[in-house]
Amino acid sequence: MTRRVVKKIAQLEAFSWAALIVTMMLKYGLNMPGPNKVVGMIHGVLFILFIICAFLFASQRRMAGSHYLIIVVAGFLPFATLWYESKFLKE
Repeated sequence: MTRRVVKKIAQLEAFSWAALIVTMMLKYGLNMPGPNKVVGMIHGVLFILFIICAFLFASQRRMAGSHYLIIVVAGFLPFATLWYESKFLKE
């Protein structure tokens, strides 16, 4: 897995968090659940892709075991994939 691919997925996953927040406001504020279903599915796919690709990236580079915990935490916290990308995926 290349650094560039993981960086791009990390950025897209963070963007999908922002889109999910907006669609949650539409869902609960304006009773419009449709956009949230679509964006939620996209966000879920990007989350899974981030975890898989980051794990592959880390295992190819034989990173420490604690690095895998950082990947999981970054995947679950809003916008933490941007932090991960800036800290661990520098060129």
